[in-house]
Amino acid sequence: MVFSFSPKGKTKGSITDVAEKFCEVACGSLRASDVVAVNNKNQVMILLLEANQMYAEMVIDRILGNFKAADKSGGFEVTFEADTIR
Repeated sequence: MVFSFSPKGKTKGSITDVAEKFCEVACGSLRASDVVAVNNKNQVMILLLEANQMYAEMVIDRILGNFKAADKSGGFEVTFEADTIR
């Protein structure tokens, strides 16, 4: 999965800070076997090992919910793309 961040108009925080916060939230929301990496300043990649579609959807909902609760500014929109690798 690739999560991307884009500002919603004028924001006080930096996109780098948002990506770092997202990584913290994602790491706390995943299994130890899953992988989280910052791809560039506005993208975070997550690799879910041995995960089916239903588990991936559950993880996406958990991460986005936890991030929304942690990021009170709401100044950035989070979008994502998910694909299955076999």
